Amino acid sequence: NDSIARILAGVVGKSRPLFLKVAYHGPAAMEALCSYDSRLVVGILGGASGTTFDAFHQLWEAKRHGARVALYGRMINHSEHQPTFIQHLRWLADGDIDDPAEAVRAYHDALDAIAIRPRRPLEHDLLQTRDLGVRER
Repeated sequence: NDSIARILAGVVGKSRPLFLKVAYHGPAAMEALCSYDSRLVVGILGGASGTTFDAFHQLWEAKRHGARVALYGRMINHSEHQPTFIQHLRWLADGDIDDPAEAVRAYHDALDAIAIRPRRPLEHDLLQTRDLGVRER
C-alpha cells in the first residue's frame, strides 16, 4: 500500500488511474487503500484457485473492506461449472447471499441440480485451503 500511495501521489490530472487491480492482502490493507482516495475503484485479484469457500470468502471480506471489483481467473476457470460459480459470486457481491458459507452450500445445491459432482465434499469445500492440510491447485 505504501508503494501504491507513493506512486499515486506523483500522478496528477488525466494521468491518474481510475482503477487499481491489486492482490488482496487482508482487511486492514484493503481498508487503508480504499480510504486513500475514494474516487479510486479498487479491485482484487483472485489469486490461486482453492476451495470454493476461499473464493467466496475473499470476495465477501474484500467487499466489506472497500473493494468494488473482483477479477477472478483461475478461481472461475477451475470451478466445476463456471456459469454457476459466477452466478454465486454475483449473488454474494450484490448481497443476495449474505455469507460465504451459505454461498458454498447454495453452489453445491446448484451443482447437484444440474448433475455435476463437486471436486470436494461439502465439508471440505466449506474450509479454507490452508485448513485442509494439503496444497490444492
